[in-house]
Amino acid sequence: MKRIVSLLLLLAYLCLPFVACRQNDEYIGESEFAGEIESDAHISTSATSETSVTLETEVDTEYETMGKTDLSVFEVNPALPAFEATLTYACADGMILNQYDGCVDKDFYAAGAYYLVDGYEVYCSNNIGETMSLTVTKDDAYRTLFFSGRENILYIGSSESGAASFPEVTERYVKEYDVTVTQNYSARINGMGYVIRLADGSFIVYDGGYVENAEDLYKTLRDLNGKSDRIYIRAWVLTHSHTDHFSAFSQIAESYAHEIKLDTVIYAPANNLTDAAIRNGIEYFNDTLEEHVSRFDGAKLCPVHTGMSFSFPGVKLEILMTSEQLSKTAQISDSNNTSTVSRIVGDGGSMIFLGDVGAAGCEWMLGTYDDALKSDMVQVSHHGCETATAEFYDKVAAPLLFWPCNEMLFGQYRGELVKQHLIEADYSVEHILHEYGTITRSLSYKPGQPEYIDLFPEKKSLVKGNSCVENVSIEGGVLKYRVTDAADPYVSVLLLGIDTGKCNMLRIVAGADDCEGSGIYVTYGNTKPGAYSEIGKRDVGRQGTSDDGKMTLLVYLGNMEKFNGELNAVRFDFGTQNGQTIEIYSIEAYYVDIDSKKR
Repeated sequence: MKRIVSLLLLLAYLCLPFVACRQNDEYIGESEFAGEIESDAHISTSATSETSVTLETEVDTEYETMGKTDLSVFEVNPALPAFEATLTYACADGMILNQYDGCVDKDFYAAGAYYLVDGYEVYCSNNIGETMSLTVTKDDAYRTLFFSGRENILYIGSSESGAASFPEVTERYVKEYDVTVTQNYSARINGMGYVIRLADGSFIVYDGGYVENAEDLYKTLRDLNGKSDRIYIRAWVLTHSHTDHFSAFSQIAESYAHEIKLDTVIYAPANNLTDAAIRNGIEYFNDTLEEHVSRFDGAKLCPVHTGMSFSFPGVKLEILMTSEQLSKTAQISDSNNTSTVSRIVGDGGSMIFLGDVGAAGCEWMLGTYDDALKSDMVQVSHHGCETATAEFYDKVAAPLLFWPCNEMLFGQYRGELVKQHLIEADYSVEHILHEYGTITRSLSYKPGQPEYIDLFPEKKSLVKGNSCVENVSIEGGVLKYRVTDAADPYVSVLLLGIDTGKCNMLRIVAGADDCEGSGIYVTYGNTKPGAYSEIGKRDVGRQGTSDDGKMTLLVYLGNMEKFNGELNAVRFDFGTQNGQTIEIYSIEAYYVDIDSKKR
């Protein structure tokens, strides 16, 4: 009887797009899960004593974003694949991963049923696009199944220990908040720290940044903590073992562990690395992490694998990729590619966290998930340093992009066009750098297209160049000038008589061979138009050039001293070579709501 119930539970769980796991989960609050299952199932035993299941199921749920498996009529005989694994790989945490090529969805169901017949219980299941996943446990042992329908590959992972470290499934909670995502302020050039406040006021934390970011991160947690005296972190996700990502966690473990309730640290140790990758600060996971986790009373260290998912109040956390997808067939030479990629989904929105993942990881995810990567927000990979691909970002198509970097790094040009592509992309609306301040968005937030205000002057008299330029003109709506002295060329555009409204961003499309070391000046409010000073200076660097030779520059103005959104003049300090022709195709101003806190 127990086996029959387990089989029915497996198939029922595979039908649900959002409910994570155990059979007694109950969510209460304004957006609680309200799925109901009506099934007519029977178990039959064939002449060969193979157990099969036929299930007719209807699912009614308010969550439709995850997709669901059609099991209207499905028969399954519990069995592992009858053929040899194409590849067997030992993961860094000891799990043995078998890859079976040429499988179909029936093989996935059959393998899942096999383990349930063997006494395992469902911990979690998920469907993303054409993938299906399942994790089952028996005492401390666990098995993970991940099926890629696009590639017809079934992965089965086996571990004899570790199930006890899995996060407890949230069975009941009272919704007190909308789920929010906060990008923590940092003055550092890079680093990464995010806080997700869950529906009940507890937290998920991603990375944290450097040691010096720890105090700011702790203050952010306290500010968001609401009514509870003690900060409750259900999961701390460490994307990979680099100092600009894990060091804040290590510092908080040393300074504040007694003031924080931490349930689980989620991580994925890496295997099959080159010597160069190992030397690149990758040893924290193996050397020190366990000791730091032990400083939090009762905290567990949980290694994860592709396809696993976890249920928290208001969201599901999906593990989209861990490094074994790359390291099982080749050594990883760039330790950034050990990054775990995950997504939080629920409460009306979604966000992907990329860590520092590069092109190889993006290629695998594109081939596996394709259109199912679509999300509302994205953490730009590797601090914007041209590692993730434009094709990947186009599939995610997130209108809100969090950049874990400062303006100096944002303005650097690394030889690729991904950053330029993101700035120009029609789907990208808001770009928020961690230097702008501690910024919070509801997970359900959907930015509308900004109301652009064309600042281009209609009268040539409003444009003036200095003595280092010549031939200043506006032809066909394009401002042009020629550099005669590269020591200090600039052109000023006065905005007198033009209602700029409220703005804090400029998007400028320019044509120039090189803008390295270039910048703009602005005047605003009651400042005399054209009375430029260092207060109104913004370096733009070289953010990249499109194939057509044009360059789109995104310049944030909101963090300037006493900025009130009322521009009256812009000066372009473009041009680095004598004889160079500069073209300004458009100047657009728009407003992004950034209610920031700087520590």
